[in-house]
Amino acid sequence: MLFLNIVLTAFLIMGRPKHRSPHAGGDRLLLEKGIQAIGLNEEQATFFRASAKAHHDSISQILKTQQPVLEAYFNTIENNNQALKDSLFLTFQTLESKKLQVTYQHFKALKEQLNPNQIPDFKHFISRVQENFFLEQKNNRKKAKDSKH
Repeated sequence: MLFLNIVLTAFLIMGRPKHRSPHAGGDRLLLEKGIQAIGLNEEQATFFRASAKAHHDSISQILKTQQPVLEAYFNTIENNNQALKDSLFLTFQTLESKKLQVTYQHFKALKEQLNPNQIPDFKHFISRVQENFFLEQKNNRKKAKDSKH
């Protein structure tokens, strides 16, 4: 439990990436590049765009739910209510898990729309999405570190 608290605290201090709309500049470009890279036909592309919007909406809602949980969690520093702190931490973990599940389902649904010959390109696309996500997190940590100086 101590380890998870440390990880959560580090995550909060380093900064959480903002969730952008799938129709915002960089994400829109990634979406369209994904459509081209996988070689989606028009029907698949329409599905992917709708799925990306639904994914964005779900993640945005989860983030909105997380914000008051985070505030309440850190308010337990002052009132030293261990039971409330533990409960809020579990709630936050549950919401993080839900974000991961929503994202997994989003890509799984896309994969189910593909033809067998598109699977290798899909695997490459998923690798690029992961690289992009981790690069974004790294850049956010660097920005947070730079703003302290």
